[in-house]
Amino acid sequence: MQKKMTLKQRAKRIAEIDEQITVLFDELHSLYRDGISTEEHNKLWDMVMADGKSHWS
Repeated sequence: MQKKMTLKQRAKRIAEIDEQITVLFDELHSLYRDGISTEEHNKLWDMVMADGKSHWS
């Protein structure tokens, strides 16, 4: 990251990252829910969480 970014440049970059995060969370939600049953969702959740990592940070 550039040390000498202006506030305007930082604000622009933050807005770009926010857009990317929105797209990723939309896809994440779709992968967890679309086209699968609640039982399948619960199994999927367990599989994802089994690695012991935080999936929210």
